[in-house]
Amino acid sequence: MEDSIEKFLSGADWIAVLPEAILACFGVILILLGAFKKIQPKFCCVLAFVGFIASICAVVSSPNEYAFFQMLAPSPFSSAFFIMCGVLTASMSQKFLNSLSQKNAGEFFGILTIAVAALSIFARSRHLMLTFVALETSAICFYALIAWGRRNIENLEASIKYIIVSGVSGAFFLLGIAFVYASSFELGSEMLYYGNFTEGGGNVLYGVGAVLAAAVNGSPLQIMAFLFFVVGLFFKISLVPFHQWTPDVYQGAPAPVAAFLAVASKSAAVIALFSMLISMPFSDNLVTILSVSAAMGIIIGNFGGLNEKNAKRIVAFSGIANAGYLMVFLTAAVVLTNISDENSDAIGYTLVLYVLSYAFAVYAIFFVQSLYKSANDADLCVCAYKGLWGKNPTAATSLTLGLASLAGIPPTAGFFAKLFVLVLAYAAGLYWLMLVLVLGSAASIYYYFKWIRAAFEPLQGSEECQFVKGHSAVLIALCMAILVLGVRFAFLLTANA
Repeated sequence: MEDSIEKFLSGADWIAVLPEAILACFGVILILLGAFKKIQPKFCCVLAFVGFIASICAVVSSPNEYAFFQMLAPSPFSSAFFIMCGVLTASMSQKFLNSLSQKNAGEFFGILTIAVAALSIFARSRHLMLTFVALETSAICFYALIAWGRRNIENLEASIKYIIVSGVSGAFFLLGIAFVYASSFELGSEMLYYGNFTEGGGNVLYGVGAVLAAAVNGSPLQIMAFLFFVVGLFFKISLVPFHQWTPDVYQGAPAPVAAFLAVASKSAAVIALFSMLISMPFSDNLVTILSVSAAMGIIIGNFGGLNEKNAKRIVAFSGIANAGYLMVFLTAAVVLTNISDENSDAIGYTLVLYVLSYAFAVYAIFFVQSLYKSANDADLCVCAYKGLWGKNPTAATSLTLGLASLAGIPPTAGFFAKLFVLVLAYAAGLYWLMLVLVLGSAASIYYYFKWIRAAFEPLQGSEECQFVKGHSAVLIALCMAILVLGVRFAFLLTANA
């Protein structure tokens, strides 16, 4: 404890949080500029990029140790990942903001950078109260971003639904914290930690992991704590049965915000849940709960998208299904961590690969969608993509590779990500979940390739939507990432086998 106090007073802890502090400062500057002076989106985008670059430099130079009394874990990948999401979202947003009559781009980019900082803290946190504060900060940012522009009724409806859903999930999470704290007054705030880290003499602190382990073994108060945590995080991940809000919010939100919500918010919740679960001693009941949630997510997500025609809603159902795939991974991680620590490298590679592959695929799709100049992109259907190959081969290729990666078609990154999950599930003995994953992926091919087929069909005059060219460099980079990433990780895992 004394060492932690000395670190805090010496300023070492502040260096560890410097990436997020830089983003927050740039966010405040952008909001103030937008409040006092109407500036062009291009300038605001450049200023946001400067903040992202400075933050990346801080990530590289940050010490690899816990900070703020062990509440904040070192996680260069998490910080860099969310900064990457911020960069891609900012790049996509410039055209969107130019199409609006309001000149409040500074406020938009300011809120975006603050959201990136909050999600980074959310993923790095190893203390429940810090996790809750970061969770609610990011939620407030999303309230504003989803409703930005107020262009149509779907836009406002999406924001209201997200406010309600996020408020409910946050309330459940806070109640879970209260029950954890109440379960052991004698330990005090130590019970709010989660994550297996060592301190001073080498004692491993389980904190909330021990409470949640007791929960699945029958303690009534701790069962309630576990359920509230699960509900709170499952809302953020869009996992069945807490997924109903996802298609409507994705449809109503602007394309850049929908992409950021689909990737960054979901990934932060998955990383936080992963950190929490691996701190728990093994329990058969826990594995059962996670397995059932995974299977339901895969089935409902994939079959829900079969008859869907709206482009954004297809991505939403895809996100629900991918939440199920990630739960298969988390279930396997819990089992394998209990068996042996030798599996930690494979588990870490799989999490990184899956999160990155999903991010690149979703952004590749939404970058293409942002090029459609429509008065109401919430109503943009798959049929609007007819003739895309003839108008912009680069965009058509990006759309195709993004959808193929989500479907798990080789040689895309999504194929290798699902393959790694299957390997881990096999090692963990989750054979029936492997079958559900394979069948769900096969079903998803139908609605993914329905979209791809439309892009290569010839135009029929009356169906044409106004298409704006742009983002060629970003689209090419995303295509290369989708193709190279999976193969790279496959070789890396083979080399370490």
